[in-house]
Formats: sequence, C-alpha cells, structure tokens
Amino acid sequence: MNCVFCEVANGRAPAHIVEETDDCIAIVPLDIQVDGHLVVIPKMHYNGIVDVPSETLGKVMDFVK
Repeated sequence: MNCVFCEVANGRAPAHIVEETDDCIAIVPLDIQVDGHLVVIPKMHYNGIVDVPSETLGKVMDFVK
C-alpha cells in the first residue's frame, strides 16, 4: 500500500502538523489554496469514508469541531 496520509500519520513523510490526538491528525495541505484550510484524517488507513467505523468517524468529527 502506498498511502501518503499513512506516511504522514506514521511520521515517514514531511508535513506541517497543526494538532493530533491518538486517533486523528490535522495537517496543512501541501498545495494550500486558502489560508486556514486543514486536512483532518484518521491515523488508521481506510479506503474511504464509508469504511471508517462509526466510533472512529465520531472521533474524527469531534476533532474537527
């Protein structure tokens, strides 16, 4: 698997990390278009949002707030 988000979450790829928890990470996009935009991802890999367990998705959404 070659997932850039997993590489960032595991500290193997450079990123400007704004905040993180045990389950989530917020980073500044590399090609930022608007100041203040962030990418928020779960630290565990999922193929898409429909694959994220409800408990994890809830943690991501709480983190976003």
